[in-house]
Amino acid sequence: MAEMRYPTLLNGISYAWGSIQIFMLGKNVIGARKIDYKTEQEVENIYGSGVAAVQRGFGNISHTATITLLKEEVAELQKLAPLGDLTNIPVFDIQVTYFPSPTKVVTDYIKKCVFVNNGVSVSQNDKMIEVELTLSVGAIEWGQPL
Repeated sequence: MAEMRYPTLLNGISYAWGSIQIFMLGKNVIGARKIDYKTEQEVENIYGSGVAAVQRGFGNISHTATITLLKEEVAELQKLAPLGDLTNIPVFDIQVTYFPSPTKVVTDYIKKCVFVNNGVSVSQNDKMIEVELTLSVGAIEWGQPL
């Protein structure tokens, strides 16, 4: 088995929220508060004689994503949406770029997205309004550091 090596930090800089840029629907999304995306594959142990697994089976791969935006950012996106409803926006891609330094850039692509919800939740004394939007995702292309 190969030895696990961890990358050396360049000038002590690590990936952080401050090094992220999100681009979708033709605009840099500056009102993003959170983005969460992942790929999962169904994996099942297959048993034969005895009590230990003898093989492993692999099933479907699925991709999920959510993005949390400030209400002002959602209002700008609603201008692009037929009837102002985000769920009516046609399929789009999201580009997420991490750039803590010019030599350590990584870009992930969340492909074939559509919004599956549109709504808002506001409480007394809120200082800002965040809107969590769930996406249906076709694929995720995971970037590699340059």
